Amino acid sequence: MKYFSLTTRIAVLAAALIFWLSPAALHAQQPVSSSVQLPLAGKVFVPLSDGSFDGVPLSGFVHVFAQVRTPSPFAPADPYRIQINLDSVSGVGDVTGLLYQGTGAFRINLPTAPVDPINVSFDLLVAGLPPNPIAPSDPFIPSGPPIVPLDISFLFNFGPFGDTAPGIFIQSISVPVP
Repeated sequence: MKYFSLTTRIAVLAAALIFWLSPAALHAQQPVSSSVQLPLAGKVFVPLSDGSFDGVPLSGFVHVFAQVRTPSPFAPADPYRIQINLDSVSGVGDVTGLLYQGTGAFRINLPTAPVDPINVSFDLLVAGLPPNPIAPSDPFIPSGPPIVPLDISFLFNFGPFGDTAPGIFIQSISVPVP
């Protein structure tokens, strides 16, 4: 009967433990997820062709899904995953009476928990905009294309160790002025 050296036996035992325990370790480190529907309410100002601004009180929801995976050799290198969708975001311009609809989605994977706000640009579609040229001319139309950018700044708090479901806050909403 042949005996193996102590080093060989330890290496075989370690390989066996890794083989049997790895699936359990992978299943034990389930991701922490958070799915939140945040109300979005605020007024943005869309530039008009005559140099004035159309005040648009927006309302609707923002759906935010965030997931944190515990860092390990088996987990992806970007354990923080965030997906944001606009849901029924709309408003009517104070000056023009036009309907504005917010649309879009955003996804980002990060290697560490975000400390600073994440600024996301969505589309604010000007619905019911008359065709160009307009007769008679009307100076109260949004300047530029019928889609303007809608910028929303989000703040995430993943806990003191960066491993818990985040607290999510909308810090600001705006339409950038060209």
